[in-house]
Amino acid sequence: MAANVGNRKRGQVSDQRRLVWFPEALADLRRLQDFVFANNPTAAAKAAKRILEAAAKLRTHPFLGRPVEDISHHEFRDLSVAFGKAGYVLRYAVTDDAVILMKIWHSREDRTPSH
Repeated sequence: MAANVGNRKRGQVSDQRRLVWFPEALADLRRLQDFVFANNPTAAAKAAKRILEAAAKLRTHPFLGRPVEDISHHEFRDLSVAFGKAGYVLRYAVTDDAVILMKIWHSREDRTPSH
């Protein structure tokens, strides 16, 4: 990851960046879509579309998400994506030329690490 991660001000519009999906983020998208699809295929398609649109918007507005405290010394951001009564969260990092999507989860999902 570049040394100058996150060195711009929140909300600043910048040149379009590449959108890079970590394999974990792609797996999360599939997992979330499959979960919703089991009960409502139409809602699953709409949720996936909303997530993909939010991710694409980060290419031109990479600082939309709120900064996240992290012990790894990298600046991560979370973007909330409203959907239904809750929504989804996209965790990502910003470099000079890319937005790197690392994780996606449902806002009501239990994210407590299992041991």
